[in-house]
Amino acid sequence: MSLSKIKDSSSQINILIGENGQGKTRLLDNIALQFKENRTNLITINNPRGKNLVKRSSKFLVPNHRVNDINSLVDKLLKQTFNLIENNKHDEVESKFFKIARMLEYLGFESTIFFSVKDDLLEKDFLTGDTFDGDYDESYVISSLLDYLDIQEDDAGNKYVCIDFIEDIYGQIENSIKFLYLIKYYWREKIETHLISIKKRLILKFSQLSSGERNIILTIFFISISLSDTKKNILIIDEPEISLHPRWQIDYLENISDLFYLYDIKIYIATHSPLLLTNLFFDKEKKISLSYTIFHVKNSNIKIIEDENEKSIEAIYWNIFGILTPQSSFLSRKITELLNKLTLDEIPLERVISELDIYIEASHDFNQVSWLKELKDKIIVNSKKLQRGID
Repeated sequence: MSLSKIKDSSSQINILIGENGQGKTRLLDNIALQFKENRTNLITINNPRGKNLVKRSSKFLVPNHRVNDINSLVDKLLKQTFNLIENNKHDEVESKFFKIARMLEYLGFESTIFFSVKDDLLEKDFLTGDTFDGDYDESYVISSLLDYLDIQEDDAGNKYVCIDFIEDIYGQIENSIKFLYLIKYYWREKIETHLISIKKRLILKFSQLSSGERNIILTIFFISISLSDTKKNILIIDEPEISLHPRWQIDYLENISDLFYLYDIKIYIATHSPLLLTNLFFDKEKKISLSYTIFHVKNSNIKIIEDENEKSIEAIYWNIFGILTPQSSFLSRKITELLNKLTLDEIPLERVISELDIYIEASHDFNQVSWLKELKDKIIVNSKKLQRGID
């Protein structure tokens, strides 16, 4: 199968799965290059070890989980939004805020972001006093915005400029954006981002989150502020499972699908984690709202996984990675097929024994190995009895 079959796939989610070193990242790189030339809105999320994909798009992220990464994304958001406000593009501002609010709530945080700045900058007397050496006109504008900000204080007395991306009270969001933008880009003041955990009811610095939490927040935040409302969006993600614990890997495609299904979007993902596919195979009540195709990549050769019997986690583990899962219904089905073919004389006994030996060698579960060996012995014994009866 050629590269164009993947690129031109009609599915909205296209998953390239295979072992390491099989050419998945190279395929993504070539897909990105082709879309870059088609004037689409190309967004790439690269794994921290990779180097190629970032060259293919002006909108790229290598999520290394550093605190500076979230601050740089927030800086980008402030700049984008400030320019939209200045150009009276309030509908686009509202769309951007809606995406961010949904992203935060979906990830278990309140829709409000807390920004900490130097306390003096929240005091009018300081901004307009003789001790402050900032530009007078800018100081006047910034100090006048203080009356329209949502400033909150925690139990320790720390003050925050708060932006609730759902409830825009008297234009507080736009005024807060203007305030933060001006002190960041005109005065070069440091702004630190905090999120509120719904479960823990705590104001958390980005540095206090786990690497997996930082990874998923960075990725989805980046996608949220990079999506276009007017162009075809092409999202390319290489190894999203890095730093994600199994539960988040299982929910990953559901998160992407649920957050971004309203957009004109096509997604290409390279992975070697079968867990990433779990919600595609289970819960057929449309957890995944986007259409999908799974491509098996081996030695740069590409094969679509079409057989419904092969669309299970157990089948993926075996067919692609050579791993048998314990209490595998996939293995039970394969054994049943083997025995039926043996009974109908469609395959010889030697073929059955050979395949059973392969399963025994691959299994790491004691009970499974014992069952397979016992089954093998019984088949051999019954075959000998049957042969004596014929003789």
